[in-house]
Amino acid sequence: MNNFRNIDDIQHVLPIYFRVWWLDMVYGKGMWQYITETDADGFIVGILPYSIKQKLFFRLITMSPETSYGGPYLIKNKERKTNSQISYENNVLESILKKIPNVDFVYFQCNSNLISYLPFLWQKYVINISYTYRIDLCSDIEVIQNQMKGSTRTDIKRCQNEDLITQQSKDVPSFIEFLKSSFTEKSKGIPYKLEQLAKIITETINQECGFILYCKNREYEIVAGIFVMFDKD
Repeated sequence: MNNFRNIDDIQHVLPIYFRVWWLDMVYGKGMWQYITETDADGFIVGILPYSIKQKLFFRLITMSPETSYGGPYLIKNKERKTNSQISYENNVLESILKKIPNVDFVYFQCNSNLISYLPFLWQKYVINISYTYRIDLCSDIEVIQNQMKGSTRTDIKRCQNEDLITQQSKDVPSFIEFLKSSFTEKSKGIPYKLEQLAKIITETINQECGFILYCKNREYEIVAGIFVMFDKD
């Protein structure tokens, strides 16, 4: 069981979007807060980071454009029996939602940590359901590839036959230029604020939570690139 009383001690178990350094970066220091929920022993069992912004006459709680998911995050007790887990988490989540300040509008895109969304309904939220795919990287590579569609496996084999290589990099300016040129060559608008993106990539690499990965051909020319973030999972 994770027993944490202090918000600083819990940082390493949180997804990136819930960590102090990320929230400082996307909202600004002093521009956001945590709502925390503790159990009877004073251990943290749930948190919710939020930032209030003013738009005309309205006070809003929304997510930053760079953040894929937010909302409440629960610290799981793996020792708890399944038959009591849902009711327990409902109580924790309901308590967190009741602590949200009085504003005109609240929007969260929650992550898959939650197993029940009933407390949102109890608090009169509107819920829209969407799905994301998660790949179990603990499986053998053959098992993972067998779950892919045939055209994806064909693409992988073709790249292997063409002797393409992958190489990690920490050169953020070069990656930003490569990204920029990729959209320019396709006559597409760049969907990012490049200065903010460079800041995010640099800080994530400094936090040892990300890396740049290039794919190069036999002449060592970059043919593809990606920035990857990761957490404890």
